[in-house]
Amino acid sequence: LDLIAFIRLIQLLRTLDIQLLHVNSPNAALLGVVAARIVGIPCVITVHLPAYYLLRSSGFKYWLYQRAEYISQHLASKVIYVSSRVYNEALALGIALRERSCVIENGIELSLPNGEYAAKTVVALCFVGRLEKQKGVDILLEAIVLLQKQNIKMALDLVGDGSQRNSLQAQMSSLGLESIVNFMGAQEDARKFLTQSDIFVFPSIKEGLPYTILEAGLAGLPIVGSNVGGIPEIITDQKNGLLIE
Repeated sequence: LDLIAFIRLIQLLRTLDIQLLHVNSPNAALLGVVAARIVGIPCVITVHLPAYYLLRSSGFKYWLYQRAEYISQHLASKVIYVSSRVYNEALALGIALRERSCVIENGIELSLPNGEYAAKTVVALCFVGRLEKQKGVDILLEAIVLLQKQNIKMALDLVGDGSQRNSLQAQMSSLGLESIVNFMGAQEDARKFLTQSDIFVFPSIKEGLPYTILEAGLAGLPIVGSNVGGIPEIITDQKNGLLIE
């Protein structure tokens, strides 16, 4: 816990005469809700992905993160989940309180950047997201190798950045994918890549309800995504995409 940030938050809440605190980060939820209680204002928590989701489902740290989530939600005025599946799991674990929690799914602006699709001689794949272990991009690179063996010509744009970029670039080189995989880095508006792609791929290991899949659907792209979190709430297998295990 960041004690300095906690004290600073209380000072800001009082100085700025804040009437309602809304917390979006699982790491900040406990600090935020306790600070709100001290100041005497309501606190709303939006759960995109619980912190314990990123840990193995056993061990002391996993238990500790679950307890922190439990305390946060019992002190909060209202808790909003963006995925029904994640919400139902939290109810089953005894973390979420049905009487003060609900589901409000993520939404997006119904527009995309202007741009015409340019015909290609290869299948254009696109991933948009943080380059973190949770996103499963290393698994995606292994899958590209398998597709190559089936003589499928393709190109993959990885749009985003993160702590795994260097290791993923090293993996790309070791697999001989330099001519296929393009690291595009963080983009101010990653949606422009969707209009130039044929298929959107999203191999997350853990997930809530990702905005990028919603935007890919808006762009009319078929989606290949993991059967985790809220992704099955967007993708119907064999209908508007494929769900993978």
